[in-house]
Amino acid sequence: MQIIARVHKPPLHRENGVTLQMKAVSYFTETENRTENRPVQGLFRVTIRNQETAFVYGDLLEMEIALHRPRQFGNPGVFQSADYLKRQELSGTAFIANDRNIKKIGEGGNLFLKAIYRYRDEIRKKIVAGLSTPTAPILLAMILGETGYLTDTIRDTFTNSGTNHILSISGSHLAMVSFFIFGCLRLILLRLPAAFLLRISLFKIPSQWAAFVTAIFVTLYTLLAGSQVATLRSLSMILAYLIALWMGRSANLLHSVSMAALLILMVQPHAIFDISFQLSFLAILFIVLFSTWWDKSYLKQETSGGIYNKIRQALRVFFLSSFGATLGTAPLTLYYFHQFSWVGLFANFIIIPYTGFILLPLGFISALAAPFLSHFPLASLNHAICSFYFKVVSFFASFPGADFHFSSPHLLLIILFLLVLALLLINTARPLFVYTTVMTGFIIFLGIGTVRFMPQSLRVTFMDVGQGDGALIEFPSGETMIVDGGAGIPIDVGRVAITPFLWERKIRTIDYLLGTHPQMDHVGGFSSILQNFKVRNFLTNGMHSPLPFYQKLRNTTAHEDGLISQTITNISAPIKAGGCNIDFLNPPVEKESTSAKEMNNQSIVFRLACPSWKDTSFLFTGDIENKAIIPLLEDARLKNDILKVPHHGSKGSLQSQFLSKVSPKIAIFSVGERNRYRHPHPKVVLAYEQIGAKIYRTDQVGAITVILNREGVVVKSFRDERLQKVRFDRAILRQEIENVKRGFSIQ
Repeated sequence: MQIIARVHKPPLHRENGVTLQMKAVSYFTETENRTENRPVQGLFRVTIRNQETAFVYGDLLEMEIALHRPRQFGNPGVFQSADYLKRQELSGTAFIANDRNIKKIGEGGNLFLKAIYRYRDEIRKKIVAGLSTPTAPILLAMILGETGYLTDTIRDTFTNSGTNHILSISGSHLAMVSFFIFGCLRLILLRLPAAFLLRISLFKIPSQWAAFVTAIFVTLYTLLAGSQVATLRSLSMILAYLIALWMGRSANLLHSVSMAALLILMVQPHAIFDISFQLSFLAILFIVLFSTWWDKSYLKQETSGGIYNKIRQALRVFFLSSFGATLGTAPLTLYYFHQFSWVGLFANFIIIPYTGFILLPLGFISALAAPFLSHFPLASLNHAICSFYFKVVSFFASFPGADFHFSSPHLLLIILFLLVLALLLINTARPLFVYTTVMTGFIIFLGIGTVRFMPQSLRVTFMDVGQGDGALIEFPSGETMIVDGGAGIPIDVGRVAITPFLWERKIRTIDYLLGTHPQMDHVGGFSSILQNFKVRNFLTNGMHSPLPFYQKLRNTTAHEDGLISQTITNISAPIKAGGCNIDFLNPPVEKESTSAKEMNNQSIVFRLACPSWKDTSFLFTGDIENKAIIPLLEDARLKNDILKVPHHGSKGSLQSQFLSKVSPKIAIFSVGERNRYRHPHPKVVLAYEQIGAKIYRTDQVGAITVILNREGVVVKSFRDERLQKVRFDRAILRQEIENVKRGFSIQ
């Protein structure tokens, strides 16, 4: 697609690429043997891999790209990134290796913003060149909002310590910046000569002047940080409070937050579904409610003077802010991220003051001066302070249970808990009632999210892992098996698509981790799974790969205590679990090979059968094609009810005798949306339709769960369980009722 678009925001950088946020202007189309340039509107992103770019905000670009709708993994419990991008009004994404097909044809944009963003990029370059990990990634995230340089280790450390909110320029971050600037300005104004101070006080008192100037500075800082949607929403909240101070009105923070929320929702009604909006305003709301309740319940009359009393007041403010924000946002953190970091209650009490009074001011001042110097100023001091800072965060993250994850609490329970708690705080309920409510709520949340009861049926989920394979088998005995784990690059599927799903299923231990063959799209995600779960048995076909992803996997398995590795062939003993048997059909590996076809045809093939449950059975086939399929045709165990279609439905896996022998009632295609191999092949799909198999595809419906109980087979898909768009050509009320059932159904 040939399109003309303008760079709409400053480029977002990361260590191995850059993302351009574009605003479409026009596109070229062929009509009646001629090319026309037609106007078009919309926002989209173009990610250029492994390359810096000379393009900046305001540049008008002509580009030849393949633009696609935003994609996401359709597994329960997984963050829905495409939905998030759509709420940011981004209608498409494109990924390209380099910028050869992009040509600059003009310039434009706001001149003031261009200067701000040019200044921002100079700061970024100086930080990258002058500082090392972890200082550079942390400062880039906290000062400029450039989170692309953060490594998984840094992100996990902040998440496990309950301080990950500090890495994003959101409400709490802007509040710290505003508090620092306001305090410095007010102190400077109060130190002015008495005559001048008296003259300006005739118009506004020092606090009002400080609020006015702070509003200007924090707005400029928001622009410098890239003007992301979440940051702009947080800015509106801060400005509402500062404007109230400037106008001499009672600066009631709760009123300011409510006004900011109302204005945001009037302009962007869909903002109420955004995580950043929900967390920011819940944090502020419960800071205010909890602090007010605490003051009325506990605070005794105390004198305002004395350094000791001022220190005690400051410590109380930090503690109440940390506790209130954690209390209000914890249910949603559990819901979205499957984690409740109890250490965050203590970590924030230390980390927030350190960030607001030491790390952020020093880094901010150094960054502002950097573009005027040949190097990043005070680099050694910044590195020492930031390194110590990261050690403190790591200390809290290392506490036992800090990285424990849970299943998402039900949405209805979250709403009920927050409403009851808010009413108790507003009505100044007795401390016993408040503490009992909090304790009961979290016992329910964590208990429901932790306790995994013995399954009453066999449950097999063919996960959406993009172009690859990945399945979870949950046996009635409680044992679990993972069959393949998707790719490891460019996206770590094990980390972003499988691990959250396993947390959602309350799984802590994987009894069998089976890799059908050593290719990236099948075992690339295993390293993350091994790092996050206890794995007892690791099953492979015995082949190896010289590629880096497989060497990483071997290193990970070598350091796993108690892990039993086993090579699987057709002479291996069957696995028995929960009244089901797993029989292996694949012959031993003939020879080591790096050929993709040879690896595919050496895949582990197995049959999962449950004789006591109407003898229903599954056949897992890896990536085998005709060369491996033909020798299996004489095996009597080939007849099965549910088939994981070989090699994602490639043309090379189509074999008429195989279809006749297996004769599946259900055919599962594990494929990625718009994959470059064009799997599944239309002839393969047609062949399965002709034998009467019911077809399910992960690229169309997301994760596919087959539940086998004594009544029969039940098939559910991720798409069917999600809220559906209401269509006006059908009964609207019935559709809305069905959506309400989906929204509040207990899985």
